[in-house]
Amino acid sequence: MMKRTLTVILAVFMLLSVLPMSVSAAERVTRTAPLDMRNAEFESNQANETEGWSWDYDTKTLTLDNCRIEVGEENAITFPSGSVKIVLIGENYLGAYGNEDWGNKVISSKGNCGLTISGEGSLTVEALGPDDAISMSSITVESGNIKVLNGTVWSHGGVIVKGGRLEIDVTNAADDGSGVGDNSITTNGRVEISGGEVILKGQQTAILVDGVNDSSPIGLSITGGDVYLEGETCAAWIGLTSEKKTIIDTTGTLTIGNSTLGIYSGYGSIDVLKGTINNPANLERDMLFRDPDNDVMYAPADYSAVDAALAKVPADLTKYTEESVAAVQAAIDAVDKELDILDQAKVDEYAKAIETALEGLEESGFFAQVKAFFENLFNGESDSTVLDWLKRIFNIIVEFFTGFFNGLVC
Repeated sequence: MMKRTLTVILAVFMLLSVLPMSVSAAERVTRTAPLDMRNAEFESNQANETEGWSWDYDTKTLTLDNCRIEVGEENAITFPSGSVKIVLIGENYLGAYGNEDWGNKVISSKGNCGLTISGEGSLTVEALGPDDAISMSSITVESGNIKVLNGTVWSHGGVIVKGGRLEIDVTNAADDGSGVGDNSITTNGRVEISGGEVILKGQQTAILVDGVNDSSPIGLSITGGDVYLEGETCAAWIGLTSEKKTIIDTTGTLTIGNSTLGIYSGYGSIDVLKGTINNPANLERDMLFRDPDNDVMYAPADYSAVDAALAKVPADLTKYTEESVAAVQAAIDAVDKELDILDQAKVDEYAKAIETALEGLEESGFFAQVKAFFENLFNGESDSTVLDWLKRIFNIIVEFFTGFFNGLVC
């Protein structure tokens, strides 16, 4: 029996010795050498659990699991051409010291390469010198919490945000003299935002869409999410050298922060069709959105809340006091039916004013007495109060019929 027990214990220890031991986030080691996926060893699956990363060659997916990479004047991560992915787990950090020769980025590729970022974790990308933070052919953010500091995100094809949170802040970026690093996003193609939270703060602009050598007619499209744009010169400059259209048709919000000019189209039109537009800097209408012909197309404001409030107005107002009826009429008369989407807040106030006036309607004369009686009856008044009301109504009825019969006798 003892021999069998020792055999089982030995077998357990042997099994444990061959199992991989997981490394906690606190035990991760900072990587100081670049990850260059173009190298031969990355033509097969690779992983470093101590550093917190793994590479799946078949799916071209780099998983970062509480990984920290900080390098000198080199790219922190370089991808091969094609389509690649970064999946985020836990808290991750990538930092690289750029140089003035535009040679190094934090995340980059050699050749045409599209990057998709997803996952439930976070990623901080920090340019520690005067250069871009991310430079890829195209960039798509599906999920995750991504924060980019002190370096622009550059893409030839464009940047697409479908979900998650993307914050790019280059307000403290070093000056490389190029002007590119002054912008949160710089692209020849387009910026599309359909969901998530996007916060872009640039020194000059939050978004710069050049349009050179790109055939896409759309430069900026916002159809969802909560978007904040801020730049000293303008929040966004769309169509710097060629025609690019701007479309704001969002189920979310667009906030133009502290900027001299909001969204400016150098070449192309601007259509503001739907969404909540916040203007905390109180820019004038022609400075909030501006195209070459100063002929921005604004959709009409949504009056559905006003229409719903108007539908509640009683057909017969004769039983209410003149003062309360006058208040309702004044709220109705104040409605301007010609406002557009930029004045949506004012339209919403119209609806609230009508609702408030309706709540203040007061019934007069006999109707007020009957209403007061039933309110007292059903609002928990004492029995003596209810009885007093019944007596008063009975006396009114007796007086009525007494007068009626006296008239007949006479």
